[in-house]
Amino acid sequence: MTTELVLKSSILLAAAAALTPLLTRKSAALRHLIWTLAFAGLLLLPLITRLLPALPAPIPTFTAEAIAYPVNLPPSPAAAPRLSLNLLLNLLCAAGTAIGLAQMLIGWLTLERLRSKAPSLAPPENGVTLLESPAGTMPMAYGFFRPVIFLPQDAHQWPPARLKVVLRHERAHIHRRDPAAHIMARLALSLYWWNPLAWYAWREFLKEQELAADDLVLTQGTPASEYAEHLLHIARSLQPALTGPAVAMLSSQIGKSSQLTARMQAILDSTRNRTSLPKSSVFAAIAAAVLLITPLAAMQSETA
Repeated sequence: MTTELVLKSSILLAAAAALTPLLTRKSAALRHLIWTLAFAGLLLLPLITRLLPALPAPIPTFTAEAIAYPVNLPPSPAAAPRLSLNLLLNLLCAAGTAIGLAQMLIGWLTLERLRSKAPSLAPPENGVTLLESPAGTMPMAYGFFRPVIFLPQDAHQWPPARLKVVLRHERAHIHRRDPAAHIMARLALSLYWWNPLAWYAWREFLKEQELAADDLVLTQGTPASEYAEHLLHIARSLQPALTGPAVAMLSSQIGKSSQLTARMQAILDSTRNRTSLPKSSVFAAIAAAVLLITPLAAMQSETA
């Protein structure tokens, strides 16, 4: 971890955090796209920094030795610490990243094992397979190239209307490529876990992801009051699981009560913008992100 990386990642995340509140009248799909691009930018920052010619900038640099000793009083060899603060911080960051990546790997192995053993509930439809998960577990969408939807074992006891809206919600995630975006953002969080802004971005990413899927369900003709009732029942009767790379209908990674309240309010708000993003808007957002990230990544301290 370097000072430049801390500053660049913070600037990028702060820009997304400053922009999204200005788009409250826009759709959740747009706000989710901004957070998705922010996480993608975090992953690309180190790579672009190495590929582009340096753009000198007044970026301050700090080292453990500079903090520990005045510039005009260099430490004697005998007084120098055996293990520098920089090395300790790098080891701490590496350990946190290793834990995050290990959690992702365990989640992936768990879901792959479940996929291989779970009985199929119905023939594949539009390339999506319905699989059975243990009773009482949250419905979730998983996979990119071979997407599946996991439904709890007792889902056959649900009213047909509830099963219909649940399937619409999970298919909305797959249609939006949310499982792939989810994995990408979680990978970036594992690498930048030391930045508090990354955790804020992760919460907002998850929130807008669910709101965007809810919007798709509602635009397909599901009455808002009926959808809210089914969502409330699911929240009360099923427990969010640590799904790792899967996208659950209710996430355990943000507060359940606050998440549910915000979603219920959004679902019942008839004035909300629920439009999906046309490809032209997606390309425009990507181009704007590139224009921001490229010079940011190229900036290097004048003393580098």
